[in-house]
Amino acid sequence: MIISTSKGKGESAVVLVADIKVTFGDNLDEAIDLVGEEVVYECYVAEGLIKARSVIKALHYAGKTDKEIQAEMDTWKPGVSRRVSADPAAKMLAKAKTMTEAELRALIAQITAIAEG
Repeated sequence: MIISTSKGKGESAVVLVADIKVTFGDNLDEAIDLVGEEVVYECYVAEGLIKARSVIKALHYAGKTDKEIQAEMDTWKPGVSRRVSADPAAKMLAKAKTMTEAELRALIAQITAIAEG
């Protein structure tokens, strides 16, 4: 397998390519034979935590309550994709919490203008 990595972003990124052979095994049994059950399980949990945090963050940002997030996570499985539909009002309110007073006043003026048609 060819492994590549980069440093920096955009046009200033430096891509490093090395022809390095890394063996993970072709299936679960081979992975266990290579590194042992404990390592396979630890890697599974580590990756699962990263993915779970990402899902929880997306659900939170979509305006879901802790109870709604827990209900979603009760049926969540790592590696299974699911869409999170954001409540536009909740998304805007979440953004509003990070705005300055002047930014909030400008936003309220824009919303008032829209409401008044």
